[in-house]
Amino acid sequence: MMVEKIDSLKTSTVVLIIAIVGFLAFANMLGNEFVWDDEELIVGNSALLQLRNVPALFSQSVFNTGGPSLSGWVYRPLLMTFFSLINSLFGLWPPGFHLVQLAFHLTNASLLFVLLKRLLGEVNRKFAKPVAFLMALIFAVHPAGVEAISYIAQLPESLHTFFVLLSFILLLNSLDCPSRNRLVVVGFLFLLGLLTKENAVVFLPIVFFYLFLFAREKLKVWGSLFVGSFITYLGIRFVFYGIQTERPHFIAPISDASFFERLLTAPFIFFTYLKIFFFPNVLSIAQHNVIKDMVDSSFLVSLVVVVLFCLVCLGIIYKKKSKLGLFFFVSFLISLGPTLNIIMPLDMSIAEHWFYFPMTLLIGFLSVVVISTKFLVKHSSVFVVVLSMLIVLLAGRTVVRNANWKNGLTLYGHDLQYQPNNFDLENNYGVEIFRVGRAEEALVHFQKSVELRPQWDVSNNNLGAVYERLGDIGNAKVYYKRSVQLSDYYIAYDNLSSLFAKTEEPDEALKFLDVAIRKFPNSERVNSALAITYYKKGNVESALYFARQAVSVSPTQQNLFIYDTILNKKKLEL
Repeated sequence: MMVEKIDSLKTSTVVLIIAIVGFLAFANMLGNEFVWDDEELIVGNSALLQLRNVPALFSQSVFNTGGPSLSGWVYRPLLMTFFSLINSLFGLWPPGFHLVQLAFHLTNASLLFVLLKRLLGEVNRKFAKPVAFLMALIFAVHPAGVEAISYIAQLPESLHTFFVLLSFILLLNSLDCPSRNRLVVVGFLFLLGLLTKENAVVFLPIVFFYLFLFAREKLKVWGSLFVGSFITYLGIRFVFYGIQTERPHFIAPISDASFFERLLTAPFIFFTYLKIFFFPNVLSIAQHNVIKDMVDSSFLVSLVVVVLFCLVCLGIIYKKKSKLGLFFFVSFLISLGPTLNIIMPLDMSIAEHWFYFPMTLLIGFLSVVVISTKFLVKHSSVFVVVLSMLIVLLAGRTVVRNANWKNGLTLYGHDLQYQPNNFDLENNYGVEIFRVGRAEEALVHFQKSVELRPQWDVSNNNLGAVYERLGDIGNAKVYYKRSVQLSDYYIAYDNLSSLFAKTEEPDEALKFLDVAIRKFPNSERVNSALAITYYKKGNVESALYFARQAVSVSPTQQNLFIYDTILNKKKLEL
């Protein structure tokens, strides 16, 4: 009876229910603040994220690193364009960004319903809509998606998934009549996905595999289309951004691991994602795990679980002779591949937001399993009740996890309980408690972060900052210098420039400031430090020049005060 009621619902009604239930599960995230990468990606980019600067975003990366443009190795111009659009509508108001992100997530859940209904209909038309509806609801409320949705900087996950799912649905609807217009739209959507996040490239082999299984005679036409879109993406990237030959350097332990160690770690990563999906009791950001030995219990247990999982899946596929099940299972493995850190190490071992798109394919496989079972046919009402209860439980877990993301202080403080030796979390928690005035407590966390990863420029700089706040200028200089020696971390240059301007003799300070200004000509703090230093040296003309530069970059009250003091040749008291 329940199945018949669901099947009788209009598609628009189903989509509305998915949207309402998903919204209720994620509604409490709307009051959350900017955290972690949000600060460099959005808050620190506010001047660049203006609509007039959108064309320039196609020739830059994504992070504000203190230079005249955005930098980094990732190329996501469409993502930055969306951030510009959101910024133009809401300004730096977190709920505005959260609303857009949630809207894309709920749309993706609806697209997943449409996709599953279409594909499952070829297996069992009677149960296609109910199964697709309930499985899409699981995706809509699942806590494994919280990091991708509550974390504003991870908009590319839901955004590129949106383009890929929509492209796939239109492809399925156009297989029998591949008109030029439809070809263009499908290829263009895939291109948009690539320009949002490079990981959308995994859709290329997924499409080829689908066509090979179900529409081999159309493989040449549609395959050429997607290859053409990918080549177009490479062309856009090359023309506007150039070829980035430098390998991205990550400070995470997995980036230091050998190929063999990464190979040993891969089953643990796979196992962790399965655990996050099937048993999401412990959720945490920035997981840095490296397995170095084959006798490590984590490796052995993970390997056994992953092998058993794959064997069970393949056994079900073989028993049911399900090509659709094979498609979803292989596609899930393909989508998960780049996150396993085998070929190229990333900036962490495990990140829950990387599981967002693979989760749609895992749900697709489970949908095929469910619709193929005799239990569903005989006890459809029990099936609906059980899945409904599961959806409620998952939604409750999502509400709780969203609360953890309220702000950096609550997030890092919570996750440190589960990762007590995490250099990222120690540093980030130190930053948050430093901001609320607990400098001595922050010192302990920064010291631990540096101890765990002494080669990390960020934590060394932050340790210098807390020493400066506590009045220990000697140690502040030591750690600022260590940070700039490790990399060109612009904040460390800013901090050391300001400190040198206050505490060093002008000639000594200028040795460092001359280097800093060449690296970061648009840094207001370096320009301000030069203005102060030249004024102390008696060179008013140079002091005025750099004071004007500081004001032009950032007309803060402090910079205006320095400029006015120099202009009127008053005594400068800082």
